[in-house]
Amino acid sequence: MFPELNHNEIVGFETPAEILSRLAVVILQDRYDHPRVKRRMEISEEIIKPKVKDILKVESKGESFLARFYSLVYIGDYASTYLALEYGINPTPVKVIDYLKAELAKE
Repeated sequence: MFPELNHNEIVGFETPAEILSRLAVVILQDRYDHPRVKRRMEISEEIIKPKVKDILKVESKGESFLARFYSLVYIGDYASTYLALEYGINPTPVKVIDYLKAELAKE
């Protein structure tokens, strides 16, 4: 997520090259993104593009904030679900989240 990607995650695009070269990055955009965030996206794309297989941009759809927000959320949800299924993984169990909630409930 921008601008967090610019502070920490972008460092992860330095290595390992053999994995990065097979990676596709999806950038979720909204026409009302702040100009500074748009500039961060442009610069990040310049940094990442030579290192990854592809960069895909998805523009939000709809008029209201909620319509635009959910138009991007469902793209991410569908992509992660179908990617898991493609790898033969059941995407519905969330054992790590269940563990986290159980540990938090102990406090």
